[in-house]
Amino acid sequence: METTANQIPRSNRKRFTPEQRQEVLQRFRQSGLKQQDFVNLEGISKASLGKWLQAEGRQAKARVKAVKFRELMLPQPGARWALEVISPQNWTLRVAQGISGQALEELLGVLPC
Repeated sequence: METTANQIPRSNRKRFTPEQRQEVLQRFRQSGLKQQDFVNLEGISKASLGKWLQAEGRQAKARVKAVKFRELMLPQPGARWALEVISPQNWTLRVAQGISGQALEELLGVLPC
């Protein structure tokens, strides 16, 4: 291990440029090898390969725009139902034509409320 002027040990590990990292990742994908077998052939650490793969995955996710939903209010060309009742139990009653109050009361009386 080499030391600097301040006597701090410096690692003898290899440094890679971003372009070199991309080349290594491309060779890894094309090799079809498991990570351990590949790093043994390349002479790099499995931790480095793993970090590079994770960073690449994060960058890919960042490029994908999140799907956003918003409510659209569409114009109603005409009411389809004269009356629509939605219950708290999630059933829906729709009446196509006008209905008398008494008929509606009888109809609602037989529905599960």
